[in-house]
Amino acid sequence: MVEGRNIEKRYNSSIGGSAVMVAYLLPSIILRLVDCFTNSPLVLFYTGRLVCLGINFLLTYYAIKLTPKFKNTMLIVALMPMSIQSMISYSYDGLLNACILLFIATCLKMIYDKENKINKRYLSISVIMLFMIISIKLPYALLGVLYFFIPSYKFNNSVKRQQVFLLFICYISIDVVIIKGYEYRGVDHFCSFK
Repeated sequence: MVEGRNIEKRYNSSIGGSAVMVAYLLPSIILRLVDCFTNSPLVLFYTGRLVCLGINFLLTYYAIKLTPKFKNTMLIVALMPMSIQSMISYSYDGLLNACILLFIATCLKMIYDKENKINKRYLSISVIMLFMIISIKLPYALLGVLYFFIPSYKFNNSVKRQQVFLLFICYISIDVVIIKGYEYRGVDHFCSFK
């Protein structure tokens, strides 16, 4: 800092394409609770990593259990060393990968299920996972194309199928508006240092 001058450094940041708080919500709540009982940074560090591993493992386990086909393929992808490392890290990539596996598993369940109509439980799980995926990384919204592979006879009528596709488009639009809204308001003023 130059004496007599007030120089402000600004660091540009863009929230477009970066993770939002959805990916860090549950680990941060549990870390806050653990912080009340300990002052050790090492305990907090490993607690956070174990919480991330637990969340990602449960989502991946449910995805493998749920999918009617390609169980071995999902298991191999989930047990790759790179996947395990991302599951246990503080990065949002582990949660993103687990949500993607669960979304693909629910879509495969709806596509290959023997029933003649869609189970609302699986549809709601897939919509929630798609919302999580879009909230973390917007380009992965293209995974929503898997809805087009669900046979049309599984919908009660064409109106229900159109509602699902309209909901998919609305999620993408809402996420784009939120991200662009943050960029418009200027998130970078939070990242300025004096």
